Amino acid sequence: MMKKICTLLVAICLLQSAQAQFTIKGQLKNYDNKPIVIRVFENGVSHLAQKVETNKDGFFSYTFPKAYKGLINLSLSKGGYQVFADNKDINLSLDVNDPNHSVQYTGGINKEHQEYLNYQNYLNIRDKSLAGLMTFYKPEQEFYKALEKESQRISNMPAFEVKNPDLKYYLTIQELIEKNAEQPGTANEEIKNHLVKDGENLENFGFLRDLTSQYLIGSSRLATTREQAEQLIVQATDDLLDAVGEDTSRGQSVLLTVINLMQASNFKDLAQKYTDRATALTCEINPELKALLKGSNNIQVGKTAPNIVFKSPINGKKSLYDIKADKKLIVFWGSWCGHCQHEMPYVKDFYQRFKKSGGEILAFAVDLQKEDYLPYVKDAGWYNYSDLLKWDSPVVKEFAVDGTPTMILLDKNNKILKIGSRISQFTDYLK
Repeated sequence: MMKKICTLLVAICLLQSAQAQFTIKGQLKNYDNKPIVIRVFENGVSHLAQKVETNKDGFFSYTFPKAYKGLINLSLSKGGYQVFADNKDINLSLDVNDPNHSVQYTGGINKEHQEYLNYQNYLNIRDKSLAGLMTFYKPEQEFYKALEKESQRISNMPAFEVKNPDLKYYLTIQELIEKNAEQPGTANEEIKNHLVKDGENLENFGFLRDLTSQYLIGSSRLATTREQAEQLIVQATDDLLDAVGEDTSRGQSVLLTVINLMQASNFKDLAQKYTDRATALTCEINPELKALLKGSNNIQVGKTAPNIVFKSPINGKKSLYDIKADKKLIVFWGSWCGHCQHEMPYVKDFYQRFKKSGGEILAFAVDLQKEDYLPYVKDAGWYNYSDLLKWDSPVVKEFAVDGTPTMILLDKNNKILKIGSRISQFTDYLK
């Protein structure tokens, strides 16, 4: 009887642990009454957890509804911060105007990571700065002796021992990535073992993309032509998918990552090859891969673009489809995007001629607040819109936008005519 009671108590404790809540809160100085997008990793992809706003003093708070171990991204209107989560409350403070981007924590895994970084910084000072300076002086000189004394002081400091197992894991994988980046291929088998055997920490700490990228770079390091590189990448990818099982959750995450990496690296044929392979899966597909396949299928020349329904009417129009024009150009851009800032004057010049020829522009800002993007476009004359969710925008995901600027030209029936990233690619459509 007692054994059954103990078993029941253990089960209850495990259930409570799985449903545990924790809170992240703090103060962001010089960032009052502004948005913060809180994101977590699932299946190796960063996801929106919640969008919150700081109060008049820069304070914010959010309670996670379930247990989570991994990285949390705090995205601000410009820039952001990464925080570790281990199912325990997080309390932080920072000044967004601090050029060093330093963050203060009250205990926990983040405080331990900060102390580890401080210790490593001392070692770097000893091994690089002090050692380098000492080469310019002779041992009998006073300044050399002072440098030597400081170097010895650092050497006598007690070694910092990382105790948190999640932090140990994070630092181990980070070191592995850095090792392979310096000498591609030297850690490929070790990387592959992690990709095949590690638990969900691999995804939740955001390492899936970096490890997969390093694995493919290392596998193709000996290629002397683009064709050879493609062959080696295919061989390495197929070996990895066979080892991990493409119908598993990890396998689907690897497929998704490979497709994204191939698109970003302009290996369009390989991106299509693995998109087709993902499409052919007969098992239940995870939401992240499903969204990518849907976007890839929707946003193609000749297909009808999805509608964009505005939260409130713009110049009397309730949606993209309500805008009547011979041609419509959707411009996805961001106030924080340097390429967009460079392109915007040319877009404005293009619009003057485009408008006269019966065209119209909908500029969709991938931003968090109107105050960031409106100053750049308020007098442009075209339709401006944003759902203020940045990369977590359903519109951005539905249109498969993976970089800014992205421009999509539609005909009067909303059929896609052309997709590009520079306004000069669309001048042929001016009458």
